[in-house]
Amino acid sequence: MFGIQGLVGFLILVVVLVSALIGLGTEAWLVQKEQATNYYSVEQREK
Repeated sequence: MFGIQGLVGFLILVVVLVSALIGLGTEAWLVQKEQATNYYSVEQREK
């Protein structure tokens, strides 16, 4: 009985971790895709 409960808990943990990985990876990819063409310029101050 304890083996089945441990296995179910392990599977739930794996599903949660994989879901978090997919969610954060997708968000990072979307941010990178949006910011890839957002160039910035450095303004020089005159002395």
